[in-house]
Amino acid sequence: MTACLGCHRQPPPTPASPVPRGSCPDHPKFAAGCPPCRKAGNNRTRTRVRDRAYGRPDPVVNPADAHDHVTHLRDQHGMSQRQIADAARVGHCTINRIAAGNSPYIWATTAAAILAVRPAAGPRPHDSVDSTGTARRLQALAAVGWGAGRLAPMLGIADRYVQSYRRRERPAILAKTAAAVAELYARLEGTAGPDTQARRSALARGWVPPLAWDDGTIDDPDAQPWGGQGADTAPVVDEVAIRRALSGERIKLTRLERHHAVHHGVPRYGVNAVAAALRMSGSTVGDLYRRPLPASTEEVAA
Repeated sequence: MTACLGCHRQPPPTPASPVPRGSCPDHPKFAAGCPPCRKAGNNRTRTRVRDRAYGRPDPVVNPADAHDHVTHLRDQHGMSQRQIADAARVGHCTINRIAAGNSPYIWATTAAAILAVRPAAGPRPHDSVDSTGTARRLQALAAVGWGAGRLAPMLGIADRYVQSYRRRERPAILAKTAAAVAELYARLEGTAGPDTQARRSALARGWVPPLAWDDGTIDDPDAQPWGGQGADTAPVVDEVAIRRALSGERIKLTRLERHHAVHHGVPRYGVNAVAAALRMSGSTVGDLYRRPLPASTEEVAA
């Protein structure tokens, strides 16, 4: 008996062979043309031909449940149709047709894959979240040389928005913005940036580098860097700037950083090499080396 697909009636419950999805683990559809995709598509075609030869109907179902699930994920949890398609490993056009109600029937395997998609954990993209963690992450990146001009293109926003978020001019921001900043922070926190001016400005404002924050406390408005009150007011030495200055780059160091650079560099490279790298006289380097370093200095190896 042939099912009437136009009136959305279910096909008769005749058992049929399980039909593979027709895709390899790397592609949602076998249109990509890779050998595993072609093999899966051929298996699917052979299964359909064999089932028809035995009088078994194609395993198709009414898309109503899948349509309702897609609508729920989209409207109640903020997932886009592309995100749903990627999570279900089906084609984006398939999800679009189901959401629009343009599919009279869909494969049972497609319906099962869609119904298996669960809402993403955490706030929805357009929900508002506290901006404390975002401001601290941007300030920390500035402290290691990532200024607004460098970060804005990576975030796809204008420089002025990065500066505004960094100064925490708004108590709340969109969850998707906070997530984008957190992802960028995770990529760059261990890498020294090229913007020396951003580093100098951050240190002047008392912004601490990433090592001053723990992942579990950076979003806590009541948390303090380095685990204590007032720790961020101690004199800060930028270890990255010191290493770059000793390598011969023209880096502007504070007086305290020059003192540290001399104490780090002289035992390794000698007085003359350090004097040439820091563009100081040998006698000045010798005097600084003989002076002890202040005990209250916080060294930051960014």
